[in-house]
Amino acid sequence: PGAALLLDDARVIHETTPLQPDVGAGHRDTLVLTFRADGFLDPP
Repeated sequence: PGAALLLDDARVIHETTPLQPDVGAGHRDTLVLTFRADGFLDPP
């Protein structure tokens, strides 16, 4: 909790690993904020 990561989005491979809880159910919260001058799907 409370961690932040700032990176160059164009140079990162995006993937999420599956959860492997030790006991009971697990959960993952992810918030992605992207700031670009153009639209999200426009080429960089």
